Amino acid sequence: MEELDEDLEAWVVDDNSVLLAELQEIDNGHAARGVFDSGFRITARNKARARALPRYRKESRARRAANELRASEGAVHRLYRALGRRPFRTLEAPGRVQPVLDRWRTTDGKGEPGGFPDPSRLTLDDLLRTHPSRNPWY
Repeated sequence: MEELDEDLEAWVVDDNSVLLAELQEIDNGHAARGVFDSGFRITARNKARARALPRYRKESRARRAANELRASEGAVHRLYRALGRRPFRTLEAPGRVQPVLDRWRTTDGKGEPGGFPDPSRLTLDDLLRTHPSRNPWY
């Protein structure tokens, strides 16, 4: 379980560095063109954040792996845990990385969540609500 936590945390740290470099490149490019304070820069930064969030969703399969590990544990091992009062360890990384992900979800320039659809939280129901029969701009 510790390895799953470490892998997820390392991935978020690494991808955060990639995102920060991308945001810096956007800022530098807009500054060089003399449009640093434009809405175009904010839009570009928000798009970069929106691209980072689904990468986390793909990487965060740790919960599934933890559930598979728990399911593969035999009856003897479960009994050993119960008698030794050693509960199955839960993942800590998903909760620990939330502040970083919340920063990724922050609207640039306002400091508030939102500003673009968060693709890491998109569900099938969300897609069905935007089906072409209900949304002509789909």
